[in-house]
Amino acid sequence: MVKKMTIRLVFHWVTRIIENVLAPVAITAIAVLVFLRTFYKYRDGIQYYYLYAMLGDSLCWSRGTASVLYVGCSLILLPMCRNMLSLIRNFNKSITRSFGRLLDRSIWFHKACAAVIILSAGIHIGAHILNAKRFSANYSDEFKDLNFASYPNQDPLKMYLTSVSGTTGILMTLVLLIMIVTSMVAVRRASYEIFWYTHHLFIVFFLLLLVHGLGGVIKHQVNVDTHSPGCKMAENKTKISNTSHVVWCSEEPVFQADEPEAWKWCVFPLLIYVTERLTRVFRSFQKVELIDVKNFASTFKLSDALELLHAVVQHRDGVVEVKMKKQKFSAAPGQYVFIKCADVSRFEWHPFTLTQCPSSEDSSFSIHFKILGDWTEKFADRLLAAKFDDNQKTLASVEQDEDYLCYVRHFIKISVDGPYGSPCTDVWRYNVSLCIATGIGVTPFAALIQELREKIRTRRKLKLHRLYFVWVCKHAQSFLWFLDLLRSTFTELWESNRPDFLICNFYVTCSQSEDQINMTHQDKWLTGRLHKCKPSWKALFDRVSRENPRTRVGLFYCGSRKVTSILKKRSKQFYPTGTRFIFNKEILT
Repeated sequence: MVKKMTIRLVFHWVTRIIENVLAPVAITAIAVLVFLRTFYKYRDGIQYYYLYAMLGDSLCWSRGTASVLYVGCSLILLPMCRNMLSLIRNFNKSITRSFGRLLDRSIWFHKACAAVIILSAGIHIGAHILNAKRFSANYSDEFKDLNFASYPNQDPLKMYLTSVSGTTGILMTLVLLIMIVTSMVAVRRASYEIFWYTHHLFIVFFLLLLVHGLGGVIKHQVNVDTHSPGCKMAENKTKISNTSHVVWCSEEPVFQADEPEAWKWCVFPLLIYVTERLTRVFRSFQKVELIDVKNFASTFKLSDALELLHAVVQHRDGVVEVKMKKQKFSAAPGQYVFIKCADVSRFEWHPFTLTQCPSSEDSSFSIHFKILGDWTEKFADRLLAAKFDDNQKTLASVEQDEDYLCYVRHFIKISVDGPYGSPCTDVWRYNVSLCIATGIGVTPFAALIQELREKIRTRRKLKLHRLYFVWVCKHAQSFLWFLDLLRSTFTELWESNRPDFLICNFYVTCSQSEDQINMTHQDKWLTGRLHKCKPSWKALFDRVSRENPRTRVGLFYCGSRKVTSILKKRSKQFYPTGTRFIFNKEILT
């Protein structure tokens, strides 16, 4: 028994180490191989004999890092092609679970490419500073065409400021610095708009990159067949006393600027990305219809413009529900859409997980969001402003209840792009799944629970045979908008003789007033599952591992970043029962 446990422990840690280091090692290896291939090309290539003699290893470092830059720039756009990734991911039958999880790490891959670009750009700049100094110091009338300097001891700064390569290089560096600073977590949280707008400077960066290589700084010899590098001209035979070991040639060396390479690396990814953006634009201008929230609003026909009639519900605890309808729109639970409200911002798109997906009975879809940042606050203001419509004199507020307030608004310009895949769509691909949400992070699981209910009614066969659902909120009122669906789903499972399929636990982390506590006590189903404390993650994982020995448990989390590291750490721990937790994090949080 002890021997078997030791084998399990060793296998567990070997597997975890491979999972953690495989991707970083692969990216590093590719970058190093690309660098070394170019480095030795410029150091040992006979066509660069004279240039290497003039510049030394700084030539090799500048060209090697340039190649790494091109590779990084060619790959960094691909993780942002959401339609392409969703298209690949939707082939569920041909995609393994591991490959699907790899696609879900697209943001990580994007950041890794950015880190490679930043590092190689820094080395590239330093190497070119040395090149400029050596061009100036090693100026020779014998190789005027080869030297980038115009005269001996030319100021390197002036050399770059008066050249295409130098000017575009400086501008690219400034653009890159702006994007780096505004991509920091502190800036994104303080003002997402600043991050969004400055990040689109990548268009300027790529344009400058395509022009950068036209400066002709690096040159190679084109007549190596008639002029062997290092040979002496035949007319100088009388000037050299010992000619026994001298190689003679009859032609002067001829130099030509290297062809620009950036476009060769970037043209294909740019075409893919342009196609991606055109697809998004086309989808955002498709006709949309919107209707009916909890039977409070009747169907309205739309004009040709994308002016939507919105049915909106304001729940407790600052949660807003918007229910919409769009022609030929289909989505799977766990997917998300991007929404743009022209009344808030003409260009910004923000992601929202679908809480209800279109079905055969109901073609509408809905999102829930919590008012947290500037954009969501302005969006909610446009949706929830209760006032008369000037043209139709229609009151925005339709019906009010103690738990929610429903609104109908005319002529709010909203565009919907998507849907796109996310890790939460894999919940059904495990035998056991553990879904954990904090706050409004419950949204992807709302659609999943609705799909579960539909599967129960149609008696579809499920690979999943147990679903743990944990929801952590500050206030008890936050549970109310989702409570009816959970309770009814649990009841249907109980009636179908599957009482242990759905296991729910709710945690309230903030102290409650007496009225709030009494409100929750009125619901016996909620009371039996409500804990007025923070969850003990260790106890939760130990319980799941004991109840599901030797099982791969899919762990799906959506919510606060603070909990992410804790859950990831718990999922990587060794459990004596042989249970393995496969951590999946919703990429939108």
